[in-house]
Amino acid sequence: MGTNPQGVAGRRGLALAQSRLGASLPETGDGAGAIRAAQRALAMEKALLDENPGNVQIRGCCATALRSLGRGLNQTGSPRQSLGYLEQARQIAEEVAADPADWRVRSMLAACRGEMARAHLQLGQRAAALAHVVWVWRTREELRTSLLPGAAIRSNRERRSGEPWIFSHGSPRAGS
Repeated sequence: MGTNPQGVAGRRGLALAQSRLGASLPETGDGAGAIRAAQRALAMEKALLDENPGNVQIRGCCATALRSLGRGLNQTGSPRQSLGYLEQARQIAEEVAADPADWRVRSMLAACRGEMARAHLQLGQRAAALAHVVWVWRTREELRTSLLPGAAIRSNRERRSGEPWIFSHGSPRAGS
């Protein structure tokens, strides 16, 4: 694929490639490269959105690109800056949700709010972080039970520890 593909599908593919590059670069220690790739992906998604403002799929992709940039900024020690991008991603995702029960949008919102919680924690804003964590936890529980009604789905860690997922991943335990 060239650096300037024609058509929406080709340009979306290039934006997705930049987004995936941005997601993988932190693993190599290249946080600055990750942010640059996420910025390029976001610029491409915004250009597509400007040309196709009513396209719900492109709006969702733009929200994902905003979340990726916010995550990259969080990972490189810029939590305050990341919150602006994450808030934009959250707002777009909520607007895109034609059906509030759509598990894909709710899952993306949960990921976004989880990243917002990390940023607030880095800034020492524990109450704001907790509000996002509670929302994420409730949403994940709703998704788990709505996708498989009547089935109690638990992670392997939950089965071993007997604790909810949120407390078995290094978060403070309830009451401490």
